[in-house]
Amino acid sequence: MPAPPNRRQKRIHEIRYQKGRRLIDSLKGTP
Repeated sequence: MPAPPNRRQKRIHEIRYQKGRRLIDSLKGTP
């Protein structure tokens, strides 16, 4: 179900993506 392009949704998605990237980075940094 493709959601309609929304500024708010895009922002939330960006924040979520950044959070996920940070988590992956932290996991990569730890042995």
